[in-house]
Amino acid sequence: MFEDNAGLEAKTVLGPGDEPISAAGIEAMLSAECSMTVRYVPVGGSARLRPVVQCRRRCFNERGPQIRTALTENLKELHVPAMRKCFEQAAHQAEKETLSYEQYLLQLTERECESRRQNRIAALLRESGLPREKTMPNFDVNRLPVKAGRQLKALADGSFLDRKENLLLFGNPGAGKSHLLGALAHELIAQGRRMNNVPCG
Repeated sequence: MFEDNAGLEAKTVLGPGDEPISAAGIEAMLSAECSMTVRYVPVGGSARLRPVVQCRRRCFNERGPQIRTALTENLKELHVPAMRKCFEQAAHQAEKETLSYEQYLLQLTERECESRRQNRIAALLRESGLPREKTMPNFDVNRLPVKAGRQLKALADGSFLDRKENLLLFGNPGAGKSHLLGALAHELIAQGRRMNNVPCG
């Protein structure tokens, strides 16, 4: 039932909470109703090992659909759509890479957080009323004087908003003032800041 267990007696076996597992605990794991394989992986490059329990394919096929259905319903009730969409694929990856429970959960929560961040940015952009084409990549910064280019980089961090400072741009018609302001607003929205485009007149 063990894989790669040479020299196991001289090493500490840890559970999910990094607490040593007794010999009786290991036997209990092996005598469970479902046939399992226990593999041991190093912890942080030390001599300590952590058990990774894997069900036999027959057991997975019997219980997998019920578990997936219940988990999907729970994630739906918790309103975590990104986790609901990717938990199965992430579980296969975690099993393949022998990730810990904490690493698996971290991957799921990171995907959920990133999805929510992208959704929030998309909502802020819709609410802003900004022209979609007036972004920084579409603006030729080489047109700006050197001093103005340095100021633009300083403004892009949005700290002037925290200080409640006004920003005024002056220039000839067609110089790109509206485009530059719109591009700056796009950059600030990407940071999660709320912008609102109000046309003059």
